[in-house]
Amino acid sequence: MTGKHTWPKVMVFCCLLALMVGCAAAQPGQPRPPAKRLGLGLPYIQAAWVAPHRIGGLTHKTLCVQLDRPMMVLSSLQGWRQVRRVGNHYVPKQAWASLHGLSLPAMIAVFWQASGFETQDGALLITGADMDHLAIGRAASGRLKVVALVTAGVRSNAMRQGTDQGRFVEPGTINIIIMTSRRLSPRAMTRALITVTEAKTAALQDLDVRSAYQPLACQATGTGTDNIMVVQGAGAPAKLTGGHSKLGELIARATYQGVVRAIAKQNGITAGRSLLLRLAERKLTPRDLAGGSSCGAAAVRELLAHPELAGWLEQALALQDAWQRRQLGDLSAWRKQCRAVAAELGVKVRSALDGRDGPLMMAREVLLGYAAQRCAGRL
Repeated sequence: MTGKHTWPKVMVFCCLLALMVGCAAAQPGQPRPPAKRLGLGLPYIQAAWVAPHRIGGLTHKTLCVQLDRPMMVLSSLQGWRQVRRVGNHYVPKQAWASLHGLSLPAMIAVFWQASGFETQDGALLITGADMDHLAIGRAASGRLKVVALVTAGVRSNAMRQGTDQGRFVEPGTINIIIMTSRRLSPRAMTRALITVTEAKTAALQDLDVRSAYQPLACQATGTGTDNIMVVQGAGAPAKLTGGHSKLGELIARATYQGVVRAIAKQNGITAGRSLLLRLAERKLTPRDLAGGSSCGAAAVRELLAHPELAGWLEQALALQDAWQRRQLGDLSAWRKQCRAVAAELGVKVRSALDGRDGPLMMAREVLLGYAAQRCAGRL
């Protein structure tokens, strides 16, 4: 085969060859000494570690969990597989372009072989979130135990499903590997995907993670590249992993905990972060709230240093989200509150605060008035 049919294959072959040449020598079945061992507390886990590798001159990092027997896993990336190990591989940003020419199996083969393993014996997830920021969520009740291994990056491609469009952006990715102290049936493994997804979304909403597409309007439900892997496990058989089952509850708790911790480690996003950070996540700055002037921006920043006024603007953020979801009807009570804040500040608000653009824009009218009058020396 020649011409247009040959060149794509040649390009992929050259890309794969370059990556393989860049891998430090490692023989299949002979893993490198691990950089960081993990204690996961499940008897069927022989060992777990995170180790760095050089691929194509760049440092990649792999989480590897070695199982003591072949087990089924259900992966949203690779489907059903019987494996002896599972993992999660961090790809540095500089390597993304060189990997785009590879198929998924070829890419995974490169990553496993760099770790010293045969490809067919493992199931792997791939992420742009640094493995140094791996979080471990744990939940237990009696003899029931659940471990969630989570990496999460939500700055670049967090999105709200059902609202945002599917345009490609740089990877962020939330990857979750679930292991329990029970032997899960295929039904339980499949249902666990829903439980994990719901818990992940609950964590994102409780953290107020914003959509990268519409940060002012929408909370995120995930990123566009999230993946989940559920390991069959060993122990007494289990068929139920839905929300009404104890095992489902523990899966959700471990997932929620792991997602919250991973986002804090990777992105520094926590529930108690400052108002200015939450505004920045919405692509808003004090200058925007002050009408664009540097003097007004300084006035607004000084004003929001007062906890009571910061709390008032935080209310506006929450109400704006509810208004966007059409959960608010009449805004007259909020209008009264904004006017009361304006009166306390001695500000004359020029607009009628009609609420056409939502509660946050009503609050912004008060801040605009304050900034203008403060910079004019009338306050």
